[in-house]
Amino acid sequence: MQTKVAIILIFITGLILLVGAIVNWKMMFDNNKANYFKTKFGKNGDRIAYAILGIIIILLGVYAIYSGKLNAKVE
Repeated sequence: MQTKVAIILIFITGLILLVGAIVNWKMMFDNNKANYFKTKFGKNGDRIAYAILGIIIILLGVYAIYSGKLNAKVE
């Protein structure tokens, strides 16, 4: 049960990052802690970096399901 919750949280985190980058959510990009990417890559680079990070996190969730490392089975 705990592993399923962990995998769901991984997917939700990845989806939030990916959707936030696509629709340009201000709550993600106006954060003072997120200024590092903005100063290094610019506004569009910032969005691309978050989109790539979201895709990587989603792929990690898929890997966790199908590798069996978290002992979660797809039903």
